[in-house]
Amino acid sequence: AMSPALGKDYVETARRTTRTLTETPAAIEQFAPPSMINGIYFGRFRENITEAILRPADLNIRFGVEGENPFMILADGSVVPAKFDLVSQPVATGTPCLNQPYRNKTTLTMNNSPFLWWWYGRVKYTATSKAALSIVWSGRKVVIEIKPGSHTVFFPIEGGGQTLTFSVSNSGACIQESEVLKMVDP
Repeated sequence: AMSPALGKDYVETARRTTRTLTETPAAIEQFAPPSMINGIYFGRFRENITEAILRPADLNIRFGVEGENPFMILADGSVVPAKFDLVSQPVATGTPCLNQPYRNKTTLTMNNSPFLWWWYGRVKYTATSKAALSIVWSGRKVVIEIKPGSHTVFFPIEGGGQTLTFSVSNSGACIQESEVLKMVDP
């Protein structure tokens, strides 16, 4: 599935850069560089992500779908803090919570309508108890575990269009901010 020479350099660069970090990085899910993937796997979601290439190498990396301080893997294999640019965000609601008044389901109008694609989301929230937050942006539903306290979470999301819908499993969460982002090289 992987180009051997390129794959070896990619893994070794990831190994070298993770050794320099003081904490175990949490890598957010992302597509692997096309040069790493055999054509038969290109476009097959679970086989063409960085985790599929790096997990067998037993590196000091936590792989996950969501995270508070995500790292990204560059095309050369370097593991660095993730950097994002804004794609779209909800139009201001005039309330402290986007899901005000603590409704279980809220549909928000976005400030622009990007095409259907794989993007990243960022949600800032406060919660008094555990909950599940479901987010739909005209693509697959993304479910995020809400933890008590104040948190900012990044996650991959497929979608596009003019509206984004939140569904919260209980009323103890206040979604303060939400954005749709694209990952960019630092």
